Amino acid sequence: MQGINLFPWRQVQYRRALKYFLLRLLLLFLCALGGYWGLEQINQQQRQYLAEQQEQLTLLNQQLIKQEMEISQQRRTLLPQSDGLTLASAKAIARLQLLHELPLLQGELTEVRLDSEQLDMAGNIDSQNAFAELHQFLQQRCGAVNLSQLQNEATNIAFRLQTACDGENK
Repeated sequence: MQGINLFPWRQVQYRRALKYFLLRLLLLFLCALGGYWGLEQINQQQRQYLAEQQEQLTLLNQQLIKQEMEISQQRRTLLPQSDGLTLASAKAIARLQLLHELPLLQGELTEVRLDSEQLDMAGNIDSQNAFAELHQFLQQRCGAVNLSQLQNEATNIAFRLQTACDGENK
């Protein structure tokens, strides 16, 4: 009796379910294969991008090394010349210190020009007393002060001074 199929509809249903199962399994396998392929493509693009970035980094490092060598070579050529500049830079620092010590409030100077021989200043000041104090300070510190412009305006006094000052007391 075992060879007799009493429920053929069950066997048809089983085969249909098996067919759907295998179809779903095949679709799942194809999706997994497609996902793997997609991820592999992304991974390949990332590797290519990384290789390009490493190549650019290598080029930049080579340029940096070349520039560092040029800078060190320029330093070696300029080092003997820097001894003469030390005295000039000390004078420039003294002049800048003098500017810092000027008896002025903030914003009164409109122009300051330092060169190797002379200090030129221009600005506006509120009162004659403040200008006299500035002029006296510069005469004490620098000696001769040349007043090239003094103009009385409605609310302030415009001035321009030149002095040959190295920042030391005279």
